Amino acid sequence: MLPTNIGIQIRQKRIKQKMTLDELAEAGDCSVAFISLIERQATDSISLAKLLDVLQALGMHPSDIFGMPALGDDETTLWGVLRSLPDGERHRKIVAILELLK
Repeated sequence: MLPTNIGIQIRQKRIKQKMTLDELAEAGDCSVAFISLIERQATDSISLAKLLDVLQALGMHPSDIFGMPALGDDETTLWGVLRSLPDGERHRKIVAILELLK
């Protein structure tokens, strides 16, 4: 299950921006039902990639929700490249990067 404040923060930001569920779903490339589930904290299985799409549609950064430090341009670019890869290839690249860092 998501931490309690994530759905609340997403809903508050959506309302503050005067976006409907339909508008956010379209901007985040997901369904209205998905947005509704997030806002109501009614799911314990959410794709991080889809959650990030919703946050981006709202102009939010993951650090706004998770309290993590904001990423710089290079980190954001790396994250975007990794997200675009198929799962197996993404895993191999992440393992290779971690090996380089050791």
